[in-house]
Amino acid sequence: MEYIPCAPGYYQELTGMSSCNACPAGYYCPSISSAPTICGPGTFSFMYSSSSSQCFACPAGYSCPSTASLPVLCDRGTYSIGSTTSCTVMGYSSPASGYYSTTIAGASVVSASSVCTSGQYYVYNTDNFLDTSSMATGC
Repeated sequence: MEYIPCAPGYYQELTGMSSCNACPAGYYCPSISSAPTICGPGTFSFMYSSSSSQCFACPAGYSCPSTASLPVLCDRGTYSIGSTTSCTVMGYSSPASGYYSTTIAGASVVSASSVCTSGQYYVYNTDNFLDTSSMATGC
């Protein structure tokens, strides 16, 4: 029997097999003979990835709860600076206190949120957006 190496993005960790396995989404397969290696938290990859450079960082405004699925847009009132597994709720206990979402969804502190100006503050309510019934002055 002739030995035929697996193509990039495929692997076979057992000997004597007649076919190769596709590297699954969320993993990369750096060697044709080793088991797939999972991508790091806050990243994602597609099937057939052959190197760690094919594990893509989750973009700002999105979360990557699974390395095997596409990024998920952050909900209104939440944000992500990128490379995260979840979006962060803006509010009193949030590291983003003093920021508010200016978009319906997909906010990142850098590009799609605004800073409250002097004399204004962000009020977190059950809808995760500005509480206009409080003493907030437009922030």
